[in-house]
Amino acid sequence: MKTMVAGLRTVLDARGRGLAVMALALALGLPACGGSNNMTGPTPVPQPAGASQAKVAVTVSNATYDFSDDPSFNYQLTFGLQITESAGLAANVNFVRLEVYGAGDALLERREIGATNFGSNRLPANGNVTYNVKMHFNSDPLVGRYVLIGVSTTDDKSNTQLSITPKLAF
Repeated sequence: MKTMVAGLRTVLDARGRGLAVMALALALGLPACGGSNNMTGPTPVPQPAGASQAKVAVTVSNATYDFSDDPSFNYQLTFGLQITESAGLAANVNFVRLEVYGAGDALLERREIGATNFGSNRLPANGNVTYNVKMHFNSDPLVGRYVLIGVSTTDDKSNTQLSITPKLAF
């Protein structure tokens, strides 16, 4: 009986190896027999998302005030206005604001003009626009008073901001 068991074990071992070889061949051959043709390649490298908000800076040059040429106001302020975007997100200029302050930083007067008064109000991404601005006001430009110039923008992701210059003394 020992011989019979040994002979049976030899047959089972041979069959087991044969089945294992057939299972391996079948597993390797199945993908080539139809099914999905999806091939996965390398994982794509994510690209930077870009700026989430425009970064706008305002510069005023050659600011001068004088008596107004508009009879509704006493004075006028003329100046060059440069608006610069540096985050890579374009924006629209909404308006330019003039605020006149007195002693103790008290707001005396605020005037705004729409950017459409300057022609195009589009501020390109990583670009700038320059306007020649004339704004009228009534508060006396006395010593100790100053103005702030603000520019409102809305970028292409709908963020609105107001960028303000440093104090400009009369």
